[in-house]
This record gives sequence, structure tokens and C-alpha cells, in this order.
Amino acid sequence: MRSVLRLVVVGLLLFVLASPATAASGPSASDLRAQRRALATYAAMQRYFYAPATGSYNGIYPAAGHAQVWPYSQALWATIELAHLPRAGAAALAELPAKIAGLAAYGNRALGGIVYDALYGGQTYVFYDDNAWISLALIDASDLTRNPTFLTAAREVFRPIEAGWDSNPGDPCPGGVYWIRSMRNHDRTAVSTANGALIGVLLYRHTHLPYYLDWARRAYRWSQRCLGTPTGLVADHIDSAGTVNTRTWSYNQGAMIAAGVNLYRATRDRRYLHDAQTTASAALAMLQDPLNSGEPASFLAIFYRDLLELAAVDTSQNYRAAVESFANAAWTRERKKIGRAHV
Repeated sequence: MRSVLRLVVVGLLLFVLASPATAASGPSASDLRAQRRALATYAAMQRYFYAPATGSYNGIYPAAGHAQVWPYSQALWATIELAHLPRAGAAALAELPAKIAGLAAYGNRALGGIVYDALYGGQTYVFYDDNAWISLALIDASDLTRNPTFLTAAREVFRPIEAGWDSNPGDPCPGGVYWIRSMRNHDRTAVSTANGALIGVLLYRHTHLPYYLDWARRAYRWSQRCLGTPTGLVADHIDSAGTVNTRTWSYNQGAMIAAGVNLYRATRDRRYLHDAQTTASAALAMLQDPLNSGEPASFLAIFYRDLLELAAVDTSQNYRAAVESFANAAWTRERKKIGRAHV
């Protein structure tokens, strides 16, 4: 069996790297290599996992049921990234509206408004981090297409994330966004809160509404205060008893880096940039051999994608080289796990 998520994330960075680092210089040899790999990966994703009859993806190959919304959101994101490529991404751009429309199959109508369930057609499990990935993807889609309806949708998806904020002052380290809408699980997580901060600041930069910036700052500060470590990394979550799970997953570090960079862009407060640089240094030291770190390739790919946000504003470190190194290793080693003949 092969997982759609594993295939998507092998290509996710390739799609990003396929775009020239600077428009003026044009594509380099490495850009063109990344473009070829991105196109091959996308074609494989569409061939082996996409289900045209339902406009969705199968979770595994051979087909055995619909993908959950988390891998679907990453397939959507991959489509957006590939669609950025002039000419080469034309097919992905044409398919983008249908991919966004496909999110409706995950809509949890029992809860009202726009909120997405983990399961295709389900009304059972609403994870706030799933909705965060979708909101971020819709913001990217809006940036790409200049279609205001996608930004409106991103704002609507953000509402349940806002509603997931812990407002009980009696909780240990009150605040933060819950992981799941549940009466049993009250974990507040970095993946929900740091990505919530990132969404907030991006929505501020698009709308100039101070509310979003205030929300982003609050979520960012909570992540540092309640989940921060002395090295500058963030821990995974805090439970209802106040116990912190200290696992420092890479994609949580990526969310903090991207949030810090965009808070710096929005406010010009260099403390945010310094935070992002500190987290990046600590994370790269932790990930000297990323594919042997015990982390899923999907988490790693998201981290390196977010690292490119820092590379765009800080050229003093060669962050892009770290991203390219990981993407090349993932292309070689992860394809062995999914079947080299198919990608």
C-alpha cells in the first residue's frame, strides 16, 4: 500500500522549489530539475490517488476509501504550489477550483457554518489543526488567483479556530487553541495555536483589520509562554492537568517560524524576526539527518516549506540550501517507499 500523504509531501517542496528564486534571473538548473520532479510527482498523485467520480482522493493505493481531510488539504496545497508555475502549472491551475469545491464533502454541517470534519462525509471529528491547514491553503489560493471568494472562505474557516480558544481562566496556562472539538480531550496544541497565529497575521496583512493582528500576537505569545523551550523550540501540547508533552515536532517549529516572519513583516518589530532565526537554528541543529529523525516526512516537508518564509527575508543564512538538501534526499529515499517506478 502507498499513502497519498507520503506522495504529496515528497512533491510539496519540489513544487515550491520549482519556482525560480528570483524572477529576474530566470530558472536555474536546480529550478528546472525541481520542476520536472514536481510535475512527475503531481502526475503520479493524480493517476494513482485522484478519484474523478467524487472529486476527491483515495487515502491509499490500491484504492480503499477516501482520504481524510488532512491529506486532502495537503493535496490541495500541492495543487496550489504547482499552479504557481508559468505554463507548466496550467493544468493544476485549471483543476484548483474543483479541488477547493471538493472540500465540501468534508463539511460538518451538524455544527453549522464552515467547519471541516476529519472524515469524508463525516460529522464526527472536528480537529482545529485540520481547519487551520485548510484556511492557510485558501489564503494561498486567494493570493495566486486574486479571487476574493477564497479569502472570504479562509476567514470563515478561521472562525471555528477562534472558537477553539481556551477561555477558562482556571486552566493551567489558560489560552491556546484546542486540538479537537471534544468534551474528553482538552489538549491545547502548538499545531493549532501557532498555525492560528500565522492565519491571523496573514488575514491582517490582507484585510488590515487590527483584530486579526491582535489575535495573532496573543496566539504567538501563548505558544512561546506555555509551550516554549529554552532552545527556542516549541513543545507539542499541554493537557488539561498542565502536563506539557515536550516532543518538538518539526512542523510546529515551522509554524512558529512562519508566524514570526509574518509578524515581523506586519509590524517591523525585529524581535519576531530574531525569534524566527532562533527557532530555525535550533530546529536545523535538531534535524541534521531529518529523514532518520523518526519524524514523518509530511511534518518535515511542512517545516522546510515554512523555512523558505525566513529565507525570503534573511539572506545571511543559506536556508534555501537546507531546503534543497532535504527535498533531494526525500526525492531519492521516500520514492523507494512508495515505488520508484510510479514517480
